[in-house]
Amino acid sequence: MPRIQQLDPRFQGLLYGSLSIQSVEDVARELIQNSVDAGAREIVLTIEIDRFAECVNVICHDDGDGVACDDMESIGRPHCSSRIGAVDKFGYRGDALDSIIQVSSVCRIVSRRSEGSYETVFSGGERRGHSMIRSADGSGTSVYVYDIFGRIGVRKAELFSNKDSIYLRNIQRMISEMRRIAFYSLAGHPLVDLRVNIAENGRHERAIIQVSRRSAADSLLDGTVKLMQQIYGKKVIPKHDVFSAESDGIAVEMAVGRSLVQTKGLQFILVNGRPSLDRDLRHRIDRSFETQSTPETPPGKPVYVIFASCKADLLDIVQCNRFWQSDEIGKMIHEILSSRRVRKEVGNQNSDINNDYLRLPQSNLATLSPFFNDISEFRISKGMLAGEDVFKVVGQADKKFIIVRVRVERPVLIAVDQHACDERINVERIYQEFIESTIFSGDLSEDSRLTEPIEMDMNEEEMGQMTIFRDTLKLWGIGYEISTKRITHMPQLIINGDKREAIEYGIKKYLDELWRGKKLRVENMKSKEWWNYIGQMPELWKAIISKKSCRMSVKFGEELERSKCENMLAKLIICRDPFHCAHGRPSIYPICELGSMKTV
Repeated sequence: MPRIQQLDPRFQGLLYGSLSIQSVEDVARELIQNSVDAGAREIVLTIEIDRFAECVNVICHDDGDGVACDDMESIGRPHCSSRIGAVDKFGYRGDALDSIIQVSSVCRIVSRRSEGSYETVFSGGERRGHSMIRSADGSGTSVYVYDIFGRIGVRKAELFSNKDSIYLRNIQRMISEMRRIAFYSLAGHPLVDLRVNIAENGRHERAIIQVSRRSAADSLLDGTVKLMQQIYGKKVIPKHDVFSAESDGIAVEMAVGRSLVQTKGLQFILVNGRPSLDRDLRHRIDRSFETQSTPETPPGKPVYVIFASCKADLLDIVQCNRFWQSDEIGKMIHEILSSRRVRKEVGNQNSDINNDYLRLPQSNLATLSPFFNDISEFRISKGMLAGEDVFKVVGQADKKFIIVRVRVERPVLIAVDQHACDERINVERIYQEFIESTIFSGDLSEDSRLTEPIEMDMNEEEMGQMTIFRDTLKLWGIGYEISTKRITHMPQLIINGDKREAIEYGIKKYLDELWRGKKLRVENMKSKEWWNYIGQMPELWKAIISKKSCRMSVKFGEELERSKCENMLAKLIICRDPFHCAHGRPSIYPICELGSMKTV
């Protein structure tokens, strides 16, 4: 018995024009979501781009239920679907395949089921028949969409610009949008594997998105945060807080990252499992976050995922996913943020290290001697460091540590690693000087001109990336001559810090991170704080600066006078991250609580 049915005529008029295929990404979205609705556990989607032939194909394979033979006659017809009216499915409209068929030159649908495999072909927007074919074992569906917008020349021209910079920018936008589609499509489906490939001009496919199924034991929010990390990288939300509330049939769950970023592209709102298109709700949430800001809050946008659930019917979803309960949802989110402190960590969003406070790691001294007690819960914050006469240097121990008495409510004795302390002071000084001389100066210095330019071995794609990100590279002190493929300018700190082969590799790696959105284009950042740019710096630059700061710092085994110890400590406590060396290791360790001892 056929499962594909037609949508109630009452809703067909409301839906007219609501699904419009405007881009290649729209085609990819509908195919991925069709696969999810079909119960697929593995989805592979490939975007083939031939710039010279001006042709784009999208091919999607899944291992879902497949389409029954009786339904192959109805597939692709407007307002027809096996999920008609199912508000918990993406394909409630039954319009996806028909819309794709109308904008492509050829569309081929292959269904694999236990009783046999079937094929239906559409050409020029018309059905050309279907037949039984031989196919691989296992159930699933494969959809081949050839020459998207082949019948709409204007749309095709928008993608295939003659200018390399515009064409590559279009590809970058496509990749960025595919990440967003992957997130929204899989947010409520933790058991789905997804791979999205792109193949340009006959080259080998490269994966731009690879999502592995999350654990079924994860909560909805934990699984969704892992999904975000798989798509955008672990560093976009290394730590997060979870909030929830429920009232009058409305439930809200939200995960809020503790770090701020420079884009609003990492803010996701889902209502009943669907992306919310309600701009008023989004603006209300933005204002709620703004009320949590203080003058000390660094510039940036919060990273968050919000799930809201409420009673809804098909009419709510037809009306652009706007729900009459949106006002109540907005109020609940505002109350959550107002009543619970949302933590905002400073600066380096690409660091897993918390530089706002330090919970001291204590060794097992407390179990070895009655003179040492457990202070593992003791925390030193930046606010404590700012106080007067908080620290008193006791002396140097073993030519490795500076022993310090901390004057707080529970006075403690701590050991400051003298090498890590000096390394932290040096690395922040070098970072600040470097960023002020590059990012904030805005131009290449004559001192950075290379007497022997670096020849770059670059393919067409990499040359296009150099063109797109030329302004970004310039702000990091890199000058590039496109006609000769040569690096003409490079900061002396970098050129003296590593071999030229390593520098070439580091630049290519940085371009790839910009291309994939793992690094931000610093010309779009408005911050005047040098600290906020470290996370966007090329990784090779950071490694060279860390190595330089290490080599110039005080070493273990050096004897220090008390005045030198006091001077180092005074500089450490005004650092942006006084708790870690340049490589992330702790710079401060606890020894014991002083208790009733009056002097040390």
